[in-house]
Amino acid sequence: MNHSNRICALFGAMTLMALASPLAWAAKGGDAAKTTPAAQVTTEADLRTQSPGTAANSPLTELFQTDSVAAVSGDTAAVVVKRGRRVMGLFTGPMSKEVYVYKRTLGAWSVQAVLVASDPAEGMAYGSSIALRGDTLVVGVDNPAPASLDGSTPANPAAIKGAYVYQRVGSNWIEATRLVGTDALTTSYNHGSRVAISGSTIVIGAAGGERVSCSPVTTTFACSTLERRAGRLFVFDRNALGIWAQTASLTVQSPHGALFALDGNTLVVPEFETVTGTGMYAGTTIGHAAVYQRTSGLWSRQATLTSADQTTLAQLTDPVNVPTAIHGLFVGSMPFSGPALQGDRLLVPGGDYSVIGGGPGLKAALYVFQRTGNTWSAQGRITPAASSTGDGFARSMAFSGRAVLVNYSAGARKVSLFAQAADGTWNESVINSPGRPIGQNVDFFGETIALDGGTALVTQPQTRALVYRLTFTP
Repeated sequence: MNHSNRICALFGAMTLMALASPLAWAAKGGDAAKTTPAAQVTTEADLRTQSPGTAANSPLTELFQTDSVAAVSGDTAAVVVKRGRRVMGLFTGPMSKEVYVYKRTLGAWSVQAVLVASDPAEGMAYGSSIALRGDTLVVGVDNPAPASLDGSTPANPAAIKGAYVYQRVGSNWIEATRLVGTDALTTSYNHGSRVAISGSTIVIGAAGGERVSCSPVTTTFACSTLERRAGRLFVFDRNALGIWAQTASLTVQSPHGALFALDGNTLVVPEFETVTGTGMYAGTTIGHAAVYQRTSGLWSRQATLTSADQTTLAQLTDPVNVPTAIHGLFVGSMPFSGPALQGDRLLVPGGDYSVIGGGPGLKAALYVFQRTGNTWSAQGRITPAASSTGDGFARSMAFSGRAVLVNYSAGARKVSLFAQAADGTWNESVINSPGRPIGQNVDFFGETIALDGGTALVTQPQTRALVYRLTFTP
């Protein structure tokens, strides 16, 4: 396997101040707003990659594009990069993926390693997800779509790789193992579409899906759903000898099982319901968060969380008393990020949604839950001061200590930093996009965000990954 530590051109550490504007914000539920920023944001580095040893304006060059997958832990960052060829400025050939690992030393970032799959196969999606904690890096490989509509025949069984686990020894990254769920071939779709690591535990998520049956009807096809496959979570643990082994397989009652959060012995999984029929809210989603807890090695469901203002499915299907708006977790018809968990605090996306009478649609928010002992309680919600309908708030989210990073994936691309002051109040600062790169029609700034302590990593796919330093004030 090629684990050479190829040194790539790296733009030096930057000391430019980010475009951060403090906005007073108060969470619903009693938190008071502050007018003084709880954190200062500084642009620390631009992790932009290009072909080593090749002039950027050469007519025949390798093309490196930052993907939308990234992770950060301490002084280490990992970014998935697409690699291909271009001739006279035109892209040619398939794009492969690599994982660039960066190390910060005395405030300067440099490439420490470039990782690729040791056993590549046609159709595999190396780098679909990554997770980084200390000296361990997990690279997920989303399996390809099945060759048959009913899901009984994978497109290429050899391409179902699960997740590669790399271990740093000194300054070298070594592939330690590759993990695949024991029944991943027959029970789940998108195995490896999301991975997470906490301590000596790795979880590989599978999004689930549907099995359908289609039969010719004249010149068209009639299809019907045979089975909605629930999501799956495959749990692996490392023993005292450093060997990883599967210790659990959880079936979650949602085809969105890959949107999970892991911290210690706790897993949180979104469970969606879709309004059926032909009513005003048909096709709209509404959901809750399922909390699983591990005790003495066994996982069990600890709680099912809904917001204090949660609209129920029964209310939405009432033909007489149709609500003018719906509220709660995972509402609307647009995608959200998964939940974010740290210790006993949980953030879950949701908001308010209305389409009646030309209503505004979705205005997203983040709901906050706190655990005391084994009991979870709602603590209000985060509603950004500048949020507007359709701005794509909370498509990506990261949470660490006193800070929450949330993106806006539509309109003016930006990232909001919610920093908690010592007195418990919060403030919002806005990190604006550095601008759409030349030659690109769309700005993808903030597509993926990662956060660990005072270090934030924000991707701008096809262009760069930006490192920001957060300095907290009392």
